[in-house]
Amino acid sequence: MKQDKRAEKIIKEGKVFSKGKIKLFYLPAEHERSKVFFSLSKKNYNAVERNYIKRVVREIIRKNPVPYDLLLKVTQEKIDFNDFLAFFSCFKEKIQNEVLIDNNN
Repeated sequence: MKQDKRAEKIIKEGKVFSKGKIKLFYLPAEHERSKVFFSLSKKNYNAVERNYIKRVVREIIRKNPVPYDLLLKVTQEKIDFNDFLAFFSCFKEKIQNEVLIDNNN
């Protein structure tokens, strides 16, 4: 993974959401636009597959924006498009519940 200070900060200070083969670190975005980082193994995914995953995730986030910077870490098993859709719908539901809880306190 390309080293970036923001990516390191997301891992150290952010929250974690994981489900199955995907782990997502997230931290409130510092800027208007969210930043997305990826951690995909070169042993398990070739360049075409890694780029496909990046395009899919960016498109999902573009259509369903979240006010967080994200670091996506995928385990060694192969994942398809439907896995990502299910994962991000669960994530979006979780952060919406967090916002509701924070607003009620």
